[in-house]
Order: sequence, then C-alpha cells, then structure tokens
Amino acid sequence: MKQHEVELFPSGDSLSLAHTPITPAEFSARLGIAFSEGCDDLDYYSVAALKEPSLGQVVLLSYHRSPAPGTEILVDSLASASDALAKTLRFLGLNKRDLDWTTPLLSPSSVRSAS
Repeated sequence: MKQHEVELFPSGDSLSLAHTPITPAEFSARLGIAFSEGCDDLDYYSVAALKEPSLGQVVLLSYHRSPAPGTEILVDSLASASDALAKTLRFLGLNKRDLDWTTPLLSPSSVRSAS
C-alpha cells in the first residue's frame, strides 16, 4: 500500500465518500498505515494519504474530538461515487458492514454491490 503526503486533489476539491468507526490506530494495526497529526479550524486531526492505482489519492481523516469517532474516507470530488466506493473498500480490505455512513450521492444499490 503506497503512502504519500496529502496533496490537493486534481479537481481541487474532495468528496467525503464514507465514514467508518475504524480508528486510525486500528488502521495502523491492520494495514501498517502511518498517520500524521495536524490541526485546522475545526480541531486536531490524524490523517493519512494513500494511492489507489486506478482511483488516485484516498485520504483517511479523523478529527480527535469528533462526536462520531472513527475515520472519514475522502476521494477526489470528480470521482464516480459508486466506483470510488467499490475501489476504496477493496483497496482497504473493508466491506459495507465496516461503514456507518456513505455519501448521499450513492444509490442504495451501489452501496449493496460494494460489499
């Protein structure tokens, strides 16, 4: 799994694709992902950027004091949400049961087929 520094997405914007209750510590233990720490106007956060071969950058972001503990999964805003979900789940070794939220841009059938 190829990690790199977080970069601006090609479109200049991100799509919040999904949220999982899996924490950065759990991702690190499962997949050996190293998270870096940062801070923005919302809170302190942990972040990791990965390269999925056909999708490009996948960002895992977790705000430390979020009311919904876990990790947000972001991709480029120009990506097809259903295609991005399927590729990201496969890439991270997750399935739909590992998610507690997905973008409203996904149809219910695309979420079912992504598992």
